[in-house]
Amino acid sequence: MLDGSAKTSWNGADASVDVIRGYVHQFEGPKSELAFVATADAKCADVVTIRRMMNELAVCRQQGRCVEGEKNFPRPVN
Repeated sequence: MLDGSAKTSWNGADASVDVIRGYVHQFEGPKSELAFVATADAKCADVVTIRRMMNELAVCRQQGRCVEGEKNFPRPVN
């Protein structure tokens, strides 16, 4: 998740963009799904950075198993 204060989190836990980059690259498996949530006040440059990261993944680019939005996602696993 990315919010307007440029705070990023992964599955409900605070995480830097570099940490998220490492996590994102773990999602190359055939059954992986990845959801990106950016709040309406998130900075465009930060959103673009994360979108580009996701677009590098085969799971997003070729398999279409990535989504983006703010609603209708399950709660983060803690």
